[in-house]
Amino acid sequence: MRGRRCLSSRHTDFSESESESESESETMRCISCREEYGTRDAGTCKECYEEASETEEELKREIEDLKAKVAFLRFWSPLDHHARSHNGPCYTDVVLVATSEDGSSGFSVPVPAHKAVLVSRSPVFKAMLENEMEESRSGTIKISDVTYDALRAFVNYLYTAEACLDEQMAYDLLELAEKYQVKHLKAYCEKFLVSKLNWDNSVMSYAFAHQHNAKQLLDASLSLITDNMDKLTKREEYIELVEKDPRLVVEIYEAYLSKQQGSQTETLNFQCITLQHSSIIVTKPEIPKHRKLCIANLAESTGAGFVCNDCYEKAGKTVEKLQREIEEHKAKIAFLRFWSPLDHRHQPSYTDLVLLAEDGASGSAVPIPAHKAVLVNRSPVFKAMLENEMEEKRSGTVKISDASYDALCAFINYMYTGELNWDNSIMSYVFAYQHSAKHLLRAALSLITDNMSNFTRRDEYMELVETEPRLVVEIYEVYLSKQVNAAAQESFLNMSL
Repeated sequence: MRGRRCLSSRHTDFSESESESESESETMRCISCREEYGTRDAGTCKECYEEASETEEELKREIEDLKAKVAFLRFWSPLDHHARSHNGPCYTDVVLVATSEDGSSGFSVPVPAHKAVLVSRSPVFKAMLENEMEESRSGTIKISDVTYDALRAFVNYLYTAEACLDEQMAYDLLELAEKYQVKHLKAYCEKFLVSKLNWDNSVMSYAFAHQHNAKQLLDASLSLITDNMDKLTKREEYIELVEKDPRLVVEIYEAYLSKQQGSQTETLNFQCITLQHSSIIVTKPEIPKHRKLCIANLAESTGAGFVCNDCYEKAGKTVEKLQREIEEHKAKIAFLRFWSPLDHRHQPSYTDLVLLAEDGASGSAVPIPAHKAVLVNRSPVFKAMLENEMEEKRSGTVKISDASYDALCAFINYMYTGELNWDNSIMSYVFAYQHSAKHLLRAALSLITDNMSNFTRRDEYMELVETEPRLVVEIYEVYLSKQVNAAAQESFLNMSL
């Protein structure tokens, strides 16, 4: 949206005049909801409201793109028996076992996983498996003080970034997330627990949050407690907390005292401001009849083109909600994204096969390491290749014909990270077209058509016009379709307003 509401542009009334001006008593009709409203309740002009609506549509399109990327990056969990029956072997190479306080696993069922996934998601697992520790040698990781169900849910989240939560499961998973430094899961559980926070569980939540460094939950529970201090000392949880950890009780009282002092200071400041302005008469600028200042950009506009304040605020809240959703999707993508085996900053990567580019120079081709589990998860072609008794499965080598080494590297990086860059976008587009990699094709097309002003300047463009003109035509068709859709959206907004 172009600007924020400026309440001072609507009315500044430290001292109201006894009578309202003629323009303020007029009514207008909102061009959005078609309801009548008083001049004082005008929100924004037509142009600003249109811009807000266009912003909303752009954010919705971005959300759909992000959802598609999340779906692409999400892994089949080795615990999902439905997925396993449809997708074949999972190529797991480590198991996790829930153990009791004395270290015994009892009859706990091992939870299968991939070292590469654990290392990618948790710095604790990374340190554990990349050094000569017992877990690295044995292929078994013992997780103490956790139930089998919580361990399953924890491992499943590492693959999918999804969990079915109730309050107890959220507490259990937050504890595991803190222990193994899985920040995305910790934030996910905190958000859920804050949504379930009430007076009955506030003291327990406060103590738990303090113990596990859950700041969001800590602040929310502490705020709820200090707003109800008259009831606190009557709670059994309070008496128990005084006995077990009196320092936390002291912190509650300190927070309450700070809130009280802050409230008194605000009251004094307000009284001072009121006294300072009690004798000031503010003269409002005269606005011609049927005209009003737009609170979005402070410019004059005719009343006929105004949206009421309620509709304007509703549009603003919708945009803010969409922006929060975008941030959540981006965080999930960052969590699900894999370290590429080509990124030498993250070794070892537990790869179990290599790919070779056969572009006429296979004799000098450099092998590109990868994980069977990743390739099978991302591509039905690799799935069929590696799950049947084919040469690639037996040899651990996949030869890709008609592909340069650089194009194959860009393809493998995309399989792990879901990311492309402008420099390899055209090369990736050609590769994706030749090898029917639909998700990569869409991503490359989107990146190219969003940067069409630079497209024709590329050396690859001229080469593509000569060698594969049909692909150039397809790029222009997609670009034209985007332009037509944008124009149609603008026309629809103009008609509706």
